[in-house]
Amino acid sequence: MLDLVSSARRQPRLSDLVTVVNAPASVVSDPLGDLGDGIEGYYLDDRRLLSTMAVTVGELRPEPVAATLVTPCVAEFVSVVPGIAFADGGFGLDGDPQIGLTRRRTLGAPDPAAGLVETFVLRSSAREPVTAALRLTMATDGVSVTAARAGKTAPLVPPVVVHGTAHWRLVDVEVTATFAVPPDEIVVDAIRGTLTAEWSVNLAPGATWSTQTSVNTDGGIARASSARPPAATVSGSDLVERLFARSVADVYALVRHHPGNPADRYVCAGAPWYLTLFGRDSIWAARMLLPLDLDLALGTLRMLARYQGTRHNRSTGEQPGKILHELRREKAADLLPPRYYGTADATSLWISLLVETWRWGADPDDLEPLLPHLDAALRWLAEHADANGDGFIEYLPDPAGLAHQGWKDSPDSVHDAGGHDVGGALALAEVQGYAHQAALGAADLLDAFGKPGGSQWRQYARELQDRFRASFWGSDPTGPYPALAIGDGGRRADAVGSNMGHLLGTGIVDAREAAQIAARLGAHELDSGFGLRTLSSASPRFNPISYHNGSVWPHDTAIAVAGLVAHGQYDVARGLARGVVNAGAAFDYRLPELWSGVAAAGGIHGSSPRPLPYLTACAPQGWAAAAVVSLVISSLGLRVDIPAGTVTLCPPRPALLGPLHITGIRLPGGCLDVQIDEDGTAKILRAPTDIRLVM
Repeated sequence: MLDLVSSARRQPRLSDLVTVVNAPASVVSDPLGDLGDGIEGYYLDDRRLLSTMAVTVGELRPEPVAATLVTPCVAEFVSVVPGIAFADGGFGLDGDPQIGLTRRRTLGAPDPAAGLVETFVLRSSAREPVTAALRLTMATDGVSVTAARAGKTAPLVPPVVVHGTAHWRLVDVEVTATFAVPPDEIVVDAIRGTLTAEWSVNLAPGATWSTQTSVNTDGGIARASSARPPAATVSGSDLVERLFARSVADVYALVRHHPGNPADRYVCAGAPWYLTLFGRDSIWAARMLLPLDLDLALGTLRMLARYQGTRHNRSTGEQPGKILHELRREKAADLLPPRYYGTADATSLWISLLVETWRWGADPDDLEPLLPHLDAALRWLAEHADANGDGFIEYLPDPAGLAHQGWKDSPDSVHDAGGHDVGGALALAEVQGYAHQAALGAADLLDAFGKPGGSQWRQYARELQDRFRASFWGSDPTGPYPALAIGDGGRRADAVGSNMGHLLGTGIVDAREAAQIAARLGAHELDSGFGLRTLSSASPRFNPISYHNGSVWPHDTAIAVAGLVAHGQYDVARGLARGVVNAGAAFDYRLPELWSGVAAAGGIHGSSPRPLPYLTACAPQGWAAAAVVSLVISSLGLRVDIPAGTVTLCPPRPALLGPLHITGIRLPGGCLDVQIDEDGTAKILRAPTDIRLVM
């Protein structure tokens, strides 16, 4: 029997907090805008610069009314001060509040060097003058985001005040706070490590008063980047329009660049934990955004090539040619090594991103310097990826790092149909699909650049497909399906999960097998009504509020939808795509990392009229936001092959997301604008003249 006990280490809850982001900076606060509890804080490049920033008015804590994200890097918090009223209580009903506080937070915008700017505006609705003290208390523990996530704190760093400016000296940066209106008093509590700035405010009837506080650094660590989103638009239903606009804004708020080369841009994995380069996450986001931003894909390829493995290192998982999993600054890497290579899939995904960037029309001069890295990545597939010599790409669980090294990397994510763990060297199904697609794409790219090896990698793909078909496919009473993974001795981790959706479009399954996978993905055990569940509800491990055993991840659904459309499985694709879009409104059009897999309607595990949040999900998340772009592109059935001179449109019928008007798809020589009617009929509104469009 499982005993329920309190845990000293709990994941910090994020679903009730407000996250403002401008990578690599983020602020996580309560709905009032205050910092001071748990994970809350102002973070920059994995360091918490402020752990406390709380306001009181007249010794009273305001009560939140509304918190609104104006943009990803601007938020507005509206609150009232309930205790300041007429002495006789004669104004309004039951002493209605007389004082309102609006707090506007701006992070690195419009100038990335601006840092964090907090503007406070007090408004009086009283009929007589009001005097009150506004106090702003600030403090910092300077811990890394990884430590904060684990619930760790450190002694507060005492501030020093010089000429009205507060200074905190942290491990690798100095933090300063300046005040536009000099406080009437600044009190430093050296024992507690806090600073309190106080203003005595006199408000005439109907008057306002404001001040501004700016928090910045000495430049010792990276600043916000303020990346500009591309000028792409989608018109259709109000839901799709708002979701697309918010998602594009969010994903570009997560864009960072190499400090020495601003052209090398990439999408961070997510806020607040993952505002850094991730192999798998950054690649998938760049792939999904290729129709809008080819240069972002090139920047991502170059960034990851910089850190491509060159040697064997057991402590970091590095191998020659391998693409890394995660990059952190050395002074802020508390959980994993600063350069960690514990990923079985990022190398194949990097190859496929390179191939797709070529197909979308990248300049050969930009691709040529990446070809040696392609050669190294292919050598990794041929020489180092097969840990036990069975012909599959696999990994050994890392006791000091990640137990599982696919995108489902939680410790309990790989098991059989009975719910039992499968250990040893593990070959994940989707990783084989990625490798198959990478090998075929690399063969075409090598041929195009006059390099040897094309026939070798086509043979590799054929043999991998044969092995996959013989080892991964099995059946249950519902019918055939591929297992999640193969373990030692060929033991099948045959739970029914969403991994099979990633096989579609990679070439490793044929049309008949794709139809069998589509039938599984579209059944109610996996289709929650709000997107694709990671695990079938029929599994004994199913838990709709788990990380990978029944939750819904929007990127996972979008990958499956793209594959379903590629195989002409439109009905299943439509149901899954509309489920994710319908979930958007519940999250104020900012798709989080994941949400609960509770059914939209009916089912033995309960149902809900709206998707239920996963309490610790990051929002925004790079590939979650990019997934919306992917769904829109899937609605076009768009396939691009600029080297072959063709762009193909084959929209699902009826339309995947209803009627849409899409502008700003970037192609060499100009933009492609398309209108999709309800029945799926496509009309070209604008296109480059030298591109052959195939309908």
